[in-house]
Amino acid sequence: MQTASVASNMISQQTAQNPNELKNGQMIYGKVLKIHSNQTAEISIGQKKVTALLDAPIALGECYWFQVQTTGEQTMLKVMPANGSNQSLKEMSLQLLQHFSLPQSKESISLALFLVKNQLPFSKEQFIQSLQWLTSSGNQANNMPLIKMMHDFPLPFSEYVFRSLASFHNEVPLQQLFKGLNSLLSAPGSETEASVKALLAQLLTTDAEKLGERGLQKLIISWLTADGAQKEQISSILRNVGFLPKDESFFLQQAMKQLGDSPVLIQNPLIKQVISTLHQLQGNAAVPNIAQLNKSIQSSPPTGDLVLWNHLQKAVENFSVLAVSTTGKSAANESSFQTAYQQLARAIIAHADSENSGSHVQLNRFMQLMHQAGQQTVSFEQIRANMAVMLGQVAEGELLQPLSREANQLMQQMLHSEIDDFSVPKSSVIANEIRQLIKQFGLGFEHFLANADKGTAIKEADLMTLKPLLMQLINETQQLAVKEQAEQLLHKITAQQILSQSSGPLQRFITQIPLSFHGFYTEATMQWSGRKDENDQIDPSFCRVLFYLQLNNIRETIVDMVVQNRILKVTIINEHYKELKVSAGPLIEQAKDNLAKLGYQVSGFRFIPPSGHSAAVKSKTEVFDKAAPYSGLDIKI
Repeated sequence: MQTASVASNMISQQTAQNPNELKNGQMIYGKVLKIHSNQTAEISIGQKKVTALLDAPIALGECYWFQVQTTGEQTMLKVMPANGSNQSLKEMSLQLLQHFSLPQSKESISLALFLVKNQLPFSKEQFIQSLQWLTSSGNQANNMPLIKMMHDFPLPFSEYVFRSLASFHNEVPLQQLFKGLNSLLSAPGSETEASVKALLAQLLTTDAEKLGERGLQKLIISWLTADGAQKEQISSILRNVGFLPKDESFFLQQAMKQLGDSPVLIQNPLIKQVISTLHQLQGNAAVPNIAQLNKSIQSSPPTGDLVLWNHLQKAVENFSVLAVSTTGKSAANESSFQTAYQQLARAIIAHADSENSGSHVQLNRFMQLMHQAGQQTVSFEQIRANMAVMLGQVAEGELLQPLSREANQLMQQMLHSEIDDFSVPKSSVIANEIRQLIKQFGLGFEHFLANADKGTAIKEADLMTLKPLLMQLINETQQLAVKEQAEQLLHKITAQQILSQSSGPLQRFITQIPLSFHGFYTEATMQWSGRKDENDQIDPSFCRVLFYLQLNNIRETIVDMVVQNRILKVTIINEHYKELKVSAGPLIEQAKDNLAKLGYQVSGFRFIPPSGHSAAVKSKTEVFDKAAPYSGLDIKI
C-alpha cells in the first residue's frame, strides 16, 4: 500500500501555515493600549496583545489600521492612512478592501466585515483564499466562523483544513456518508475498494446485527472444531439461520476454493501454498511434494501468529495421508479431505481473528466468502439479522423452533454473553463500542506513522482502519463520484484530529461517532478537555466532558459534565428539561452509586433549557469549545 506516502503528503500540507503568526503584508485592526518612549507601542488585536515598532505617531486609546512590514524578534507596523475610531464597521470593511485593491462585491464585503468585526489579521493572499473557499463551499455565511476557528485554535491556514472543518460542521450525518460510499462500491474492483466496503458494512451494522454477527462467528468457529452430536446441533442452528446448506462437505470444499481464489482476503503465502496443494490432491493431479511443503512451513517459524502456524502444521500432517492415494474416491479418503479442509479453515479463521491481521473486518469477509460458496439464496445480511432475531428470542426466554432442546441449550451455553448483552445494553458494552468505533475510524493513524519513522513496525490492523483506507482509495480510484464521497468522509474524520490538540498543560479531544442500541440510532459528538496527568493524558480527576446528541424524540440534547478533584457536576441541557428531570429521577441515585464505585462523588444533577446555560453551549458548533492559546492558567474555579 502507498498509504504512508499519501499520509506524509497530507501531513506536510496541514503544517504549512499558522494563521496566528503575524506575517509580512497582513492587515490588522487594533487598539493602542500603551505607548513607549522608543517608538514602540502595545497593540490589542482581538484577544491578542502585540508589542511593535511603529513608523508614525499614534494616539493612546485610538484604533488604527496597521500593515505588518517585518516579522522576527521585533515586529514593525505601518500605520495606514484614513484611520479613526469613529469609523463604522462597514467603513472599515470597505477600507480593508481598498487597501487590498480588491473589488467590492457582496461576498467580499461580507467577508471583510466579518474579519474586521472579529479583528482577525489577514493578508491579501489569505483574504482571496478565504473568499474562494467560502464561495466554493456554497454557504459563505454559515462557514465564515470556520475562518475564525482556524485562527483562534490556531490551525494551519490551508484549504485541506478548511474543507475538513466544513465537513465536520455541516449537518450531513456520518451514517449518510457511509451509505453513500457503500452504494458506490457495490462491485469492488480492487483490494482497497473491497476493504473499504467491508469496513463500511461494519460501521453501518446496528448493535443487534453486531450481536448476531458475533454469535454467528462463534458458531462457525465451533462448527469447524466440534465433533459428533455437538457438531450436528451447531449445524442445525447454522442451517436454521440460512448459513449452511445440506451438503456441508461440498460447502467447505467450495469455501476453501473460493478463499484460495480471493486476492483480497488471503495474503499469507503459506496459506496460499497449502490451499493450492490441497486442490491439487483433490483434483487428482500429480502428487505434490508434501515434504517440500512441510519444509516451507518449518522454515517459517512463528513470529507472533503461533496459532496459524500450528494449524498449518496439522493440515500438512493430514496431507501425508492423502498423498498415499490420488484417486480421491474412497470414503476414507473423502473423510480425510474433509478433515484437511476443516483444519485449513480453522487456520484461516485463526489468522483472520488474530490481533496482527486486521481481525474483525477480515473475519467478517471470511464468513461472507464462505456464505457465497454455499450458493445460498439468503443474503449474508439476512443471515446476520436472522441470528439477531434468534438471540432476541432466547433473551426473552423463548424455545426456538424447530431446533431440538439440546440445540437450544447449546445455544444458551455458547452465546450467553451475546444473549445477556441483547437483553440490556451494559455500560461496558457501550464503552467498548465507542472504543471500537474510534479505532475503526483510524484517528491514531498519524501516530502510527510517527512511530514507524522511529523504527516501530506498523501492524496490518493499523492499516485496516477507515482513514488510511480512504486515503488509499482516493489515491487509486478513477471514479469521480467515489473520490468525492471518500474525500468528504475523510475530511470529516480529519477534522476530529485537527480539533483534538494540546495547548501547554491542557489537552482537548473531540470525536463524532454513530451509535446504535436496540434499533435506536444517533450520532454523538463528544469533547474531553482538561489538564494533562503525569502520563501526558487527560487527568480524569480534573476535566470537562461534553456530549452533544441528536435524539429521535427529545431532539437536541447536551450533557455537560465537569469534574474537579473527582467531584462531578452534571448538567443536562434540553428543551424538555422539566419532563427529563421527572423521568430521570429514579435513575439518579443509581447513577450516583455506579459513579461512586468508580471513585467519583456527584455534587448534583441539573436539568435546564438551552437558554439557561451560562456557558452558552447551545449548539453543536459550540460543543467544540472556544479554544484560546494557553496563557499560564491551569484551572479556572
